[in-house]
Amino acid sequence: MTRGAARDADRDPDRAPDRVADAATDAASDADRAAARLDGRLLAIGVGTAVTTLLDQAVFSFAVPGLRDDLGADPAQVQWLVAGYSLAFGLALVPGGRIGDLFGRRAPYLAGLALFGIGGVFAATGGDPLLVIVARIAQGLGAGLVNPQVLGWFQDRFTGAARAKALGAYTTAGSIAGLAGPLLGGWVLASSPPDVGWRLVLLLPVPFAICLLAVAWAILPGRVRAPGAGRRPGVDAPGLALLVAATLCLMLPTTGGTPGGAWWLVGAAVAAGGFLLWERRAGRTGGAVLDRSLARSRGFLLGTAVATLLFGSGLGLGIVTTLFLIDGLGFDPFTAALLLGPRAVGTAIGSAQSWRVATRAGRRGTTLVLAAGAVAIAVEAALVATASIPLVLVALVGVGTVHGVLSGLAIPANQTLTLEHAPPDRAGVGAAFMQLSQRLAAAVCLAAGTGLILSADAPADSFVRAAVAFGAVAAAAAAVSLFDRTALVRAASTSSMVPSMTPRDARSTCAVTTSAGGLRRASMPSMTDTLIDLDRSAIDRAAFARDWEEWHRAHEAARANGHGFLAITGLHWLGESPQRIEGVPGAWSTGEAGPVVELDEGDVLELDGEALAGRHAFGPIAERDGLTLRSGRLAIELAKRGGHDIVRPRDPEFPYLARYTGTPTYLPNPRWLAAGRFLPFDAPRDVTVGAAVEGLQHVYEAPGEVEFVLRGETFRLTAFNGRAPGSLFVLFTDATSGLTTYAANRSLAIDAPDAEGRVVLDFNRAVNLPCAYTDFATCPLPPAENRLPVGIEAGEKTPLERQAA
Repeated sequence: MTRGAARDADRDPDRAPDRVADAATDAASDADRAAARLDGRLLAIGVGTAVTTLLDQAVFSFAVPGLRDDLGADPAQVQWLVAGYSLAFGLALVPGGRIGDLFGRRAPYLAGLALFGIGGVFAATGGDPLLVIVARIAQGLGAGLVNPQVLGWFQDRFTGAARAKALGAYTTAGSIAGLAGPLLGGWVLASSPPDVGWRLVLLLPVPFAICLLAVAWAILPGRVRAPGAGRRPGVDAPGLALLVAATLCLMLPTTGGTPGGAWWLVGAAVAAGGFLLWERRAGRTGGAVLDRSLARSRGFLLGTAVATLLFGSGLGLGIVTTLFLIDGLGFDPFTAALLLGPRAVGTAIGSAQSWRVATRAGRRGTTLVLAAGAVAIAVEAALVATASIPLVLVALVGVGTVHGVLSGLAIPANQTLTLEHAPPDRAGVGAAFMQLSQRLAAAVCLAAGTGLILSADAPADSFVRAAVAFGAVAAAAAAVSLFDRTALVRAASTSSMVPSMTPRDARSTCAVTTSAGGLRRASMPSMTDTLIDLDRSAIDRAAFARDWEEWHRAHEAARANGHGFLAITGLHWLGESPQRIEGVPGAWSTGEAGPVVELDEGDVLELDGEALAGRHAFGPIAERDGLTLRSGRLAIELAKRGGHDIVRPRDPEFPYLARYTGTPTYLPNPRWLAAGRFLPFDAPRDVTVGAAVEGLQHVYEAPGEVEFVLRGETFRLTAFNGRAPGSLFVLFTDATSGLTTYAANRSLAIDAPDAEGRVVLDFNRAVNLPCAYTDFATCPLPPAENRLPVGIEAGEKTPLERQAA
């Protein structure tokens, strides 16, 4: 690599991996293809898992009447049959998610699937209600182990629109199971004796589980691990025990026949309080179950609340509708399944398109869909209240189908937006907390719905009361979603300072020259008259997302190449006394004449393809310039930073590079396009900034400032020269820095201004610098005036490596 290429890399830091070494392009392409194959396998297994576990839930309610009559189960036992699965599922979620995050997802996935299948066999062959209840609890535990691994895989392997599509496919598969399951279960019940039919229905998911277990065992690699698995503290057993106790105390009162009443709620409060106190203590060592970034994330907490309310209302209304058709209107199970089929089709259709809601309309669109769903439930209840059979069928089939479409759109979209806030190494536990909240709501709503429909003398009246209650829950979900959106907008627009950084980052930031005194807000009223017209409504959002995905995939491939900054094994500052560097041939020193290496006989070191021997003087190296030498598989960077000569070896087999699985990002959204203009200085200015290394400073030439409009406000940022002639780049922080994005800096490349000085800033392409990943980087920090008081919820987030730190 030439000195000029090294200089170009420093001039445009966010593209440094491209400049450091492009010899690994073919290897990166091979890695991409292998990763794509693994992604496809994991997506297929995830979809199969959704079909298997959700088929069980779809057919079980159809088996309840026959099971109740054959085994003589009383109402309390029926409630345990319905809610026991959700109880066990909820208890297993967070421990299962945490185990997967720490030790890899393969083992808990296979164990959970096996337990699910074995429980299904015992449930189908049980001779009394108690045995079936125990078997259903075992199935719930198995499903609770499996599901966090699937959602964790989606978080680990997919980003942006690809993640939204994966979650949509998962929900679509569940909807298909919800469609096929009742039809298949209804046909089995209609064609079998009553004492056999329900048993065959409970066996339906078992063959799927066996086939999926065999396939997963064969094709899943031995180390399907969460990012960072095994690099964090061990399982927080006290925290998990307290959380399980609180969950148990909350869910037990929802089942009939459980003594204790309000004392369970007292126990839940005590256990929850103990959990929070313990987690605060465990969080100081990084070993807490509930990571601080999750506990403090407004988007995650409110999104989880939306998921909880939406899931509870949907399941509650589903079992009420099923039992109303069978017990209230007298339809046989197969006919009831046919009537519910369009609702499931609607959910599948909505789920398949949900990624468009998440990536194009975001939280606002999700809120509108949720509100429309609540209205649909209200219309359904009003039509059933007429007691007219034609209108009742219109409600349950026609309006129910519309409600299914809306639910399919809302559920995966909300999951996508919520799990965006989960750190990659907490993907499993983040998904598990969300699912746990859903299961708590499901246990309450299923028990309440079952009790209403089975205990009332007038099924139509009980259906209406239940529908009104669940419609109110759905409306509450829309209200929380609206609050989530407005709260985030308000937080972003009113924040006036960068959140706290880590101590190391804070020390580094102190090195920034602060003479500018803070961000300048422009006050030129005529600015908008000179900007590029950004008609976001005319943007093809699907094409926009595809372009972004292609750009980020290429950026990640360059970042992870074999001689990029992730492969740096150390940062070595040269002095007058010769020093030896582990793994690097020769003794290195520097002085007024520049760096020198003294090679021993047999040492292998090449520069521009020529072998060096003995003593070699490289001559003075200019600031931010450098060259690359080769020794076997190593690329050895020799450069000058902050007036100091440095050596940085890069090893393509460095374990740190091997562990890298990608950088989390926000979903691409055209609303983060900002029109602006370049304001050149009378003459370029030297701007002194701090560095990621304490005490080090960089001097960059700034040709001018970029003034831009974002969400109705106008800002200016000092700009530096980019790599391409006339192009620019800016270093900045914003209100997300230290929360969801890296605390010290991000970089944004800007194409060359047009003839009128106009530019477009696409914050979706804001990227991390090397110092966000490794302490062996000397990245520049932003000028003091480049600290935006608004939250830029776009571009790359904090890398896993810094979250783990």
